[in-house]
Amino acid sequence: MGDAQRGFTLVEVLAASLIASVVAGGTLMAFATAARISRQQSSTAAAEATGYAQRFLEGIYNKVTQDSSGTWLGLNATSTWIDAPITDAEWFSKTGGSDSIRQGAKRCYRVTNEVHCHQTTGPDCYAVNVAVCWDKLDQPRPCPCP
Repeated sequence: MGDAQRGFTLVEVLAASLIASVVAGGTLMAFATAARISRQQSSTAAAEATGYAQRFLEGIYNKVTQDSSGTWLGLNATSTWIDAPITDAEWFSKTGGSDSIRQGAKRCYRVTNEVHCHQTTGPDCYAVNVAVCWDKLDQPRPCPCP
């Protein structure tokens, strides 16, 4: 009775290792799933933002091509960002965004006169920048919209 050794048997150690592996694997899967969902939400927001910016740029393109005097860009050239709210029609169109992230959405634009134009003759060159951002989402840069 005095020779009893203390410790774990090989079967006990293997069972504890198996349980620890299952718990660690489940935890790792939860982290991987959370990271994937985060990336999907970020890419969905980026895709929506790209769509809203592209539609707005197409509208500016139409204004410029229909401007017979050729002065629309020059008259709107400024270094400040101008608010251009996303309309209800855009939100709820078939290609529009989801209503769940509608709160805090902003869109703005600016037209700037470009000094480094590739053309040596002809009309002035202008750059049109459009920004689409959400207050509630993390963004790599601050939103320039007013």
